[in-house]
Parts: sequence; structure tokens; C-alpha cells
Amino acid sequence: MKTGDKVTVKSLEWYNANKNALGRVDNNGKGFYFMPEHAKHCGTTATIIDVYAGSYKISADNGKMWWEEWMFKK
Repeated sequence: MKTGDKVTVKSLEWYNANKNALGRVDNNGKGFYFMPEHAKHCGTTATIIDVYAGSYKISADNGKMWWEEWMFKK
């Protein structure tokens, strides 16, 4: 994925089915957690605005958080 690509954040249903007691979803101990702050953008289609070492910033949150590919719908 590269700057300018469109992505869609996974659904709120996915988040609710996978979150732990702290409201986090992990990727089997690899990379970032999907946090409640990410969940605010569930189902949103956004544009990648920055890429760094396999992590992404997206337009949906004005580039405030880092995202990983597994957090997006395929």
C-alpha cells in the first residue's frame, strides 16, 4: 500500500467481536493494538496520507494515529 491508496477500516462488528476487556484487539503480539480510538473510525473509507516502515497514517483521523494493514478490510 502507498500514499494515495484508499482503505476501509474494519467494521464495528469485527471490533466488538475481537476486542479484549481493555477494548484492544492485537495482531497475535505483532505490531500495534487496534484501540478504542481506532474503533471510532470503523467502517470508514480513507486515504493513506503517510507510510513509514509498514505503518500508515490515514485521512480519517487527520494522520493522528498509526495504522497497520491488518486493521483494514481486504
